[in-house]
Amino acid sequence: MASIADGSFRDPAAKLHLVDGRLLRVLHERAANDWWTAVESGLIDGLLSKGWLVNTREVESPETFDLQGEMTLESELIHPVTYPSEWSFSMLQDAALLTLDVTLAALEAGMELKDASSFNVVFDGVTPRFVDIGSFAASFSGFWRGYAQFVDHFLAPLLLEAYRGVPFQRYLRGHLDGIPVLELGRMLGLRDTFRAGVFRHVRLRAAVEKRTARYDADRRSSTRTSTTLPVEVVVATIKKMRKLVAKLETSGRASEWSDYMEKLPYSADEHDRKRQVFGAMVERSGGGGLAWDVGANNGTFSEIIAERFDRVYPFL
Repeated sequence: MASIADGSFRDPAAKLHLVDGRLLRVLHERAANDWWTAVESGLIDGLLSKGWLVNTREVESPETFDLQGEMTLESELIHPVTYPSEWSFSMLQDAALLTLDVTLAALEAGMELKDASSFNVVFDGVTPRFVDIGSFAASFSGFWRGYAQFVDHFLAPLLLEAYRGVPFQRYLRGHLDGIPVLELGRMLGLRDTFRAGVFRHVRLRAAVEKRTARYDADRRSSTRTSTTLPVEVVVATIKKMRKLVAKLETSGRASEWSDYMEKLPYSADEHDRKRQVFGAMVERSGGGGLAWDVGANNGTFSEIIAERFDRVYPFL
């Protein structure tokens, strides 16, 4: 039985369907042409070989599923799916770097990404995979089309935690489209203006947002696209952004579990005994594909579970 996957509503040219546990992506004419351009350019094979793109292949007999479209692709079903508001600082940073790497690869192939949403990335265990096949566009438009979205979805949350020590997760739960730079600007201090990335990507952009706020949608769009740049300039800009993102470090407070081992409520011998008993319980379980460690503390016992299970998801 086929059903449209949750969240597959923004792009009418590429719909996701769940069919008997299989994830099928139906492409209409424009999206199908973009896919073939990506295949013929070598972009898809390159991304797959590096592990950057979710495993995807063309379905040979799409009529079997009675889905209307120009082409049907099947992608690996990654489970469970976590979302940006659930990620750690390093996970959001890894997803940001992957998005930039995929953007650069697309430009090198003569294509581009139409957007830079954090929801385009899903973690397969600890490995980020780019999953939005429909984001590839067949030609370069003359500017970095996903810049503003990248800043809101990735850079702004990372700057908030790196420069102010404020965990971004609570903000992303209430801002599915990322943290607006106008709001981030109010949270950053005057001295933060001179820290890497703030003046250019927060202060200047916030000024532009204020100036164009009174414009209608068409005028705002034409303002953003009125200046085109050589692809080399766009590539250099994205590489600078990558260096900035890679250097950021969280300055948030240490987790209450950071010194867990030093503050154990029982002795080291009792802790060793607990490990032995727990290990025997895991052994008797027979193992399996997926396990959840609820109340994972510092992950000590998640490591024991991982000896018998393919994947372990720890939750504090």
